[in-house]
Amino acid sequence: MTKQLRAVIFALCMTLLVTAVIVIAVYILPANFIIDLRGDTVRYIDLAYGFSAELPVNMSYDYSLYENRICCNDDTVSFTVSRENAGVYEVHEYVAYYLDRFFDSEEYRAANGITLISRDRCDGYDLTVISLGDAPDGAYTTYAYVTVYTSGSRFYRTLIRSYGYTDEVADIIDRYVSSFFTFGSLGRVKNSFTTKHSYPSHLDDATKSTYETLYSGQHFGIYAEDIENTGINYTVPDIELKCGYDFPVVLDYVHLNSAFPADFMQRMYSRGKTVELTYQLTDSNNSELFGKSTLLDVYCGNRDDDIRAFARAAAEFGHPFIFRLCNEMNSDWTSYSGVVNLCDPDIYVSVWRRIYEIFAEENVTNAIWVFNPNDVDYPPCCWNTYLAYYPGDEYVDIIGLTGYNTGTYYSEVTGERWRGFDEIYGNLCSEYARYFADYPWMITEFGCSSYGGDKAAWIDDMFDRIASYDNIHIAVWFCACDYDTSQGGRVPARDYRLTTDNDVTTAFKNGIEKFK
Repeated sequence: MTKQLRAVIFALCMTLLVTAVIVIAVYILPANFIIDLRGDTVRYIDLAYGFSAELPVNMSYDYSLYENRICCNDDTVSFTVSRENAGVYEVHEYVAYYLDRFFDSEEYRAANGITLISRDRCDGYDLTVISLGDAPDGAYTTYAYVTVYTSGSRFYRTLIRSYGYTDEVADIIDRYVSSFFTFGSLGRVKNSFTTKHSYPSHLDDATKSTYETLYSGQHFGIYAEDIENTGINYTVPDIELKCGYDFPVVLDYVHLNSAFPADFMQRMYSRGKTVELTYQLTDSNNSELFGKSTLLDVYCGNRDDDIRAFARAAAEFGHPFIFRLCNEMNSDWTSYSGVVNLCDPDIYVSVWRRIYEIFAEENVTNAIWVFNPNDVDYPPCCWNTYLAYYPGDEYVDIIGLTGYNTGTYYSEVTGERWRGFDEIYGNLCSEYARYFADYPWMITEFGCSSYGGDKAAWIDDMFDRIASYDNIHIAVWFCACDYDTSQGGRVPARDYRLTTDNDVTTAFKNGIEKFK
């Protein structure tokens, strides 16, 4: 046997051996396992995620969102681990900007009663520990953020929460960080997350009737700038006249510091319209993200009186409305988003349930609750998955979808591009069908920009395709603009209006004829 032949056989044997190891790891060994070390710790090894670390003994493990994160906890601490990718960005800059910039800010910490306990920037990892001073009873008060950098753009992110920063907790964090090591990921995992829609029995008879009417067939809604005044008095009637269509749903926005818009709601009810009322927990129209967080304020129980007054007015109104609470929470541009609020989606979930329970206590039986993430998790971090914000089946009546063709105005800044309706909603509906197939859905707001393509053709295509999406029963057009603030705030960067171009108006009129 020649030397070359022996080399070929050896290489072939090694290839078979490596393949066998991979097959064993992927198909025979579990995705994760635990090795006992000593009385109070274990060595956790996750083959799918490609990491291992030392954890306290007797942890309870949650793999329901295994494609995105791993959660575990005991009576002392909670861990959430995710494997992340900074993409084209320099990884340290990505983490500093997209994940750490709020609790790293002295302004933000001062406004929200947060104390910086420690911040370590070491070779290979970052560790920041903070304390939330005004936390509700029974809630975590200490947050530790561990970022372990691997090769290239990849990194691991761990959130460790505890009920105080004791010596025991400090030791748990130290052991975890010092024992953390990574290796090549083997195998893939699936989420076991499921939901089950039940008929909303909490609604009164009139609201049940509205629910059944709106969520049979397909209907269109509308939003216009200054909707409670100029919008509903001029813009909407003008569009309805030109399109020959009476929109059954009208979108409105109110903030935490706003009263329930009883007069507007009553006017819409008298016109036979149902309001999609968007209630956002912000005191600044989501513009002062480094100031006092309204979500944390509600979480700590400091705004219950405001919410209760809002709920009482909703009950007194007494007629059906669609209630969209804190939409696009899986973003970084809302005051109540996870990124702005300690990178902890559980805070959002807790607040949703708190508000729901206040509404129930005030006998609000006319609100149809909509859970509405953004179509893309932003930043696109695994821990920031929209599913982490889901408050639970008993708290949700409708699944809301939001996806825009934003056009190309900011293409050089954000990389945005022209997207067709199917490109946006085909992928989104396929994703949502994995988890929310038996829920009715609504597009809570959408539109096509005038910048970057043929808007009229986009609308033609949208009307041709939307009928094939069986779960979607309402689609609300956002007839307004996003303005370029760098140009004085009046240059329309994303113009979603229907009335600025006759071809656009005609396309919408022709399309909506199919749904009368």
